[in-house]
Amino acid sequence: MLFRKPAKTVTISKFEKAEIKISGMRSSYKYEIVYGENECDIILYIYKCTADGYEPVPDKRASCRTEDVLEIFNSCCLAAWDGFHGKHPKNVHDGTMFELKAVINDGMTIYADGSENFPGHYHELISWLSEAVSN
Repeated sequence: MLFRKPAKTVTISKFEKAEIKISGMRSSYKYEIVYGENECDIILYIYKCTADGYEPVPDKRASCRTEDVLEIFNSCCLAAWDGFHGKHPKNVHDGTMFELKAVINDGMTIYADGSENFPGHYHELISWLSEAVSN
């Protein structure tokens, strides 16, 4: 598998898996989106305290048309997020942190993270995922 950085204008036509972990003061959760030829699985994990530490536990699951997932990924310019590192703003004492890991197209990896500092269209993607698992 080749690992190369996607160009900022890459259109995502396929992906293996994408994970977005979101952490705050009182909760942590993760969306896992797994590719399927016609339908993708979207799984929401809630991190719960166990004897072994905090573990992701599946909470909600949904299936969504693959073309809808690709459309939201591309409209949010997900490939352009690669390399984004949103430093925590000065004098902000609390906030939300995120971490994105994805493998797109033919093995290209995307990694982004931030603390109360997000790439463009971040909130649209999180809202879409939240709505998808709530329906």
